Amino acid sequence: RHYDVDASNATAIFIGDFVKMEADGNITPAAAGNADILGVSAGYIAASTAGQVPVYDDPDTLFWIQTDGDGTAIAEADTGTNADFVAGTGSADSLRSGHELDESTKVATTAQLRILDKMDTPGNAWGANCKLIVKINEHFLLTTTGI
Repeated sequence: RHYDVDASNATAIFIGDFVKMEADGNITPAAAGNADILGVSAGYIAASTAGQVPVYDDPDTLFWIQTDGDGTAIAEADTGTNADFVAGTGSADSLRSGHELDESTKVATTAQLRILDKMDTPGNAWGANCKLIVKINEHFLLTTTGI
């Protein structure tokens, strides 16, 4: 679905950024620790620009994300655990997100993302900077509270 972004949004939304809904119904990039993620942006919009951005907002959608390689390497035994993401800065050249899974936040309790598996692609191995398949664990459309 397409969601509105208002000109007061001071942060660009990059392709692949996690986004959340604001009280006025517009979207903004989600921050690490937000428990109400709406989905993942499928488009780009510059900071302080009004417009619309397509968002993958189905709570059952699976995404791939790279780990941040902060020294707490992801292992196969971490499958099924939860973790938050780090809201890194996107690339002005590729317009791609800088959001990564924060390896140091792996927990059995609640967190933003559920680790389902690693991507089965050549060169991708368990460990630092592994590309993972995840599901949004703390999804806005699955909560009972509104904005």
